[in-house]
Parts: sequence; structure tokens; C-alpha cells
Amino acid sequence: MGKLTDEGATAVEYSLLAAIVAGICIVTVTPVGHRLAHLLDVLTVAGGSLL
Repeated sequence: MGKLTDEGATAVEYSLLAAIVAGICIVTVTPVGHRLAHLLDVLTVAGGSLL
């Protein structure tokens, strides 16, 4: 028989790790985006009232 390698398992492990990191990024960035959108709305309203 041929030599057994862990290449397939390693690829799966790296894929799972990448998916976890991507999930953490999405969960972290989404609230920041909502806060930024709210801040820009507030600044737009404040800027509009100066005219």
C-alpha cells in the first residue's frame, strides 16, 4: 500500500479554522457597521440643520 498522509485532514482543519475566523469577523463587524451608520445619520441631520 501507499504511504498515508495527513494532507486531506490538514486541508479540512484549515478550512474549518478559516470559517470560524470569518464568522467571528462578521459577528464583530456587524454591530460596528450599525453604530457607524447611526453616527452618519446623526451627523447628516445635524449638518442639514445648519443650512
